[in-house]
Amino acid sequence: MNEEFVLYNDGQHVKITSHVFIVDSVKYLVKGIASVRMRLIRHYKYPPFIMLLLGIAGIIMGIIHTFSNVKITFIGDFLISANKLSAGIGLLLALLSLLWLSVLNDKYAVIITTAEGDKNPITSTKKDYVSQIISVLKTAMQFRKF
Repeated sequence: MNEEFVLYNDGQHVKITSHVFIVDSVKYLVKGIASVRMRLIRHYKYPPFIMLLLGIAGIIMGIIHTFSNVKITFIGDFLISANKLSAGIGLLLALLSLLWLSVLNDKYAVIITTAEGDKNPITSTKKDYVSQIISVLKTAMQFRKF
């Protein structure tokens, strides 16, 4: 039974047939895939968290007037003191770190093992999407036995 049929097609990037796994324009023969698995790619959240703590510390230092009567400069009629500068920079750091934390998402990758080694053809933040592709690939690998 050598006829090829489509098992999965997301309409954009991925197509899996009984013989070929296609991601964008890259083709992998199903018979050349030894194994398929999922890998979780975690992002380190320590740098933005430390930046958030530094920002909060700067805000607190500005609010409790840690720097006594240190005047930096005037901008028009507005006095920029070390305390105001500390609070402003702290607020900026805190907001940037919150933005950074909001864009950090764990990712999931499809890992296939071929004769050339491990390859990572698909990466997504959606675990269900990656699980579905892995399931269909395993089904396609079962067809190669026939």
